[in-house]
Amino acid sequence: MTTKIRFTVFLILCFFLLGKARSAPTKISGIAPGYAQNSIDLNTFHDFISEEKIKEGTIRFNATGEFSLEVELKETCCCYADFDGYHGMIYLEPGKSVEIMFPPKRTLTETQKRNPFVKPEPFWFGIVNPEKDELNFQIQRFEEAFTTLETKYFDQIFINHSSLLADSVKQALDKEFPTTKSPLFELHKLFRKANLDFALNQGKSAGFMETYFSTIKPQYNLAAYSTLFNQVFLNYLNILANASHGAEIQHMVNNSALQQLVGFFQKEQHFNSELAHWVILRSLNDAYYSRQFSKTAILKLLDEIKNAGWSDFEQKTAQLIHNKLTWLTSGTNPPALILKNMEGQKVSISDFQGK
Repeated sequence: MTTKIRFTVFLILCFFLLGKARSAPTKISGIAPGYAQNSIDLNTFHDFISEEKIKEGTIRFNATGEFSLEVELKETCCCYADFDGYHGMIYLEPGKSVEIMFPPKRTLTETQKRNPFVKPEPFWFGIVNPEKDELNFQIQRFEEAFTTLETKYFDQIFINHSSLLADSVKQALDKEFPTTKSPLFELHKLFRKANLDFALNQGKSAGFMETYFSTIKPQYNLAAYSTLFNQVFLNYLNILANASHGAEIQHMVNNSALQQLVGFFQKEQHFNSELAHWVILRSLNDAYYSRQFSKTAILKLLDEIKNAGWSDFEQKTAQLIHNKLTWLTSGTNPPALILKNMEGQKVSISDFQGK
């Protein structure tokens, strides 16, 4: 195990221990006059594959735009708020209070709201008078520096695949942002810089996988990890099905051979068990929409996870993915929709079973 990997594992262990050490109320507050009398939901994701939202609370602005929200957190987590074409992000830590700033208020037209091709603009919530070691402040400063360097050397790194420039950018970031006492911030830096390595070979080198994935347990609450993970393992089963093990992968998936699939990832790809599970979940979600695998077999694989000894979190994720894939599918239970008919009477969609 290299020194870099030992250091990474140490950071992850520290983050795990710190995140689980306490449960305490966390308070966010502030004033945004432009949002007076509005309300915005604050959510987390159960996981970054199904992206099932969990509502943590609602930010309610009074007549002058003041707001205050207290939530109970067991661990540091990344929270999200979608509003007015924005996708706001903030890390909240148990027991800490932060005063946040909102971007300028804007009103979307009905056409903009309904346009499925327009994605919300991501941003990190600003912090009022932050301490230098405040997590979100550190991340925002790093992101500004990273984006500046990435933009400056984009062609050389992402198009011409210059490893020398990628290393130079990483060294510049390391110099500007030396090691801190924040395990989560250190992990954020690690996985954001990993995007530069990914740009060089699309994650196809053994060194890349070993450094960032194979020996490291998935970081379920880390946005930087989820972004990189989703890039690296996008349509992963389809990629493997077109490689040297293609026939084997096709056979295992189409026969719903879950244990064999896990064994393949551990033996052939050298993944730890947690990573193998997470890659399978991500891959089944993607493969369902391809024509290379049986949809029935994929749904059966997701069902089998609940009896395979996987963690409760993994089982819940599998169920959420299953629900998402079968939403409105013929032969499945309909959503609990209750609408009014022309006479103003409430009618449930379940009233039309078999029709």
